[in-house]
Amino acid sequence: GKSKLICSMKMLWLKDRKSRWQLWVFLLTFGSYVCFHALRKAFTCIKVNLTEEVGLSTQRLGFMDTMFMFAYAFGLYLSGALGDRFNLRRLISIGMWASSGITILLALGGFMDVKDPSYFLLLWTLNGLIQSAGWPANVAVMGNWFAADSRGAIMGVWSGNGPFGNIVGALLVNLVLFGMHSSWEWALVGVSICAIVMSSLVFWYLPSHPADVKLKTSARLPTDREREQEGLLDDGSPQLDLGNSNMVELAVIDHSGDTTPSKGTNESLVADHSQHKNGISFMSAWLLPGVLPYSLSFACLKLVNYSLFFWLPLFMTEGLNIEQDKSNNLSTLYDVGQIFGGVAAGYVSDKMGKRSPVMVFMLLAACVSLFFYRFMTTDSVFLIMCLVTLSGFLIGGPSNIISSAICADMGSDEAVGKDSTALATVTGIVDGTGSVGAAFGQTIISMVSAAYGWKYAFAILMFMCVASAMCLWRMFVKDCRSLYFDWQKSRKLSRSLQAQGEDRNRSASTI
Repeated sequence: GKSKLICSMKMLWLKDRKSRWQLWVFLLTFGSYVCFHALRKAFTCIKVNLTEEVGLSTQRLGFMDTMFMFAYAFGLYLSGALGDRFNLRRLISIGMWASSGITILLALGGFMDVKDPSYFLLLWTLNGLIQSAGWPANVAVMGNWFAADSRGAIMGVWSGNGPFGNIVGALLVNLVLFGMHSSWEWALVGVSICAIVMSSLVFWYLPSHPADVKLKTSARLPTDREREQEGLLDDGSPQLDLGNSNMVELAVIDHSGDTTPSKGTNESLVADHSQHKNGISFMSAWLLPGVLPYSLSFACLKLVNYSLFFWLPLFMTEGLNIEQDKSNNLSTLYDVGQIFGGVAAGYVSDKMGKRSPVMVFMLLAACVSLFFYRFMTTDSVFLIMCLVTLSGFLIGGPSNIISSAICADMGSDEAVGKDSTALATVTGIVDGTGSVGAAFGQTIISMVSAAYGWKYAFAILMFMCVASAMCLWRMFVKDCRSLYFDWQKSRKLSRSLQAQGEDRNRSASTI
């Protein structure tokens, strides 16, 4: 049979109206968070310029990142709750516009030769608060459009948007700084313009729920009457008038939140599913199965992930004496590894039917990969490339799946109830708790690296990988037992069928 990943991705094939909308939603939400992360990465890549031209020390930059993450964590708790109560499309697009504007103000500080650290601290902290609008809302939109049985593989691919955005941000900064030989201020402006264009597309063309384009979302099998109304034959083959099947149907969404289907839409396919659902309360979301252990695990994991995200370019420049443009390019390999790690973790966890065994294995393996960072030298470029990519793969896999597929699983759990919605709230809780851990991590890493060196900083990251795995240990043991019992049952069934087959063969030969 075909692999589950291939079967899952077939959902995106342009064979009917819903699939075309799913592809369009996938691309818009993917592009949206690419821009959110590109705006963050752009600032990370100009830290050397801020140190040399503005006079910001490593400790000052570490404190700025800490305040960014604290503001981001607070914003995630807030935006997660808002996402289950207000228009997701508007929340995403307004967040992108505001973050782009703040990034332009950071560049304006450079143009005006501002040397006051509080100016950059205030704007970067505010940017953390605004950036929190992106992830819970985008995950909620994807959760609305894609079913749980294929969510791991598809969300594994989709959650590569953050690492891909880091790559885009780093490449754009390098293009402006070293390709066009311009200033860091114009690098920030260039990335912001790209984000503004993307946010406009999201505002006008993103349906946050299938009901916005009048598509049915019921998971149950349709009745015969419904099948006739939808133009289905008795054999289940669709009788659709799709017009040009190579074109993605766009819908201009007005300010009331309604969506006007494009001309030529088959009205027999549409159904009104715009019933209102109440957002689950913040405290009730904490009590959903798995939310607490995954939140604590993600707090440790995001500390590791964002420490490498914020400090890897500076570590290569200061610790290994690698030139700035090369260190920026090498750091993108971490993001490349994250993309493939998310896909692999999503595919394997879908195939196993359990998430925690994959998460724990990758986290413990990531600890081993970070141990070998101490052997990096300026001359060992190949070793740097391998270790950075490998650590990105092993850390990015759990990080991407916990913050996307697992959040969507927990947010659509039976415990939520059919009259409530919790996707954005749960995503905000898990990612917000992770960001609290990441916030503390930036201060710790900057202080330890300055006082004792990078070797001890990476030792802390190794410890946090183990701590992240331990938070999931109870679920890991439970899931492993379940997999073992399932394997035993399958084995017994296989032997029973084999014995029955042998008995039939003996009976046939006797006759």
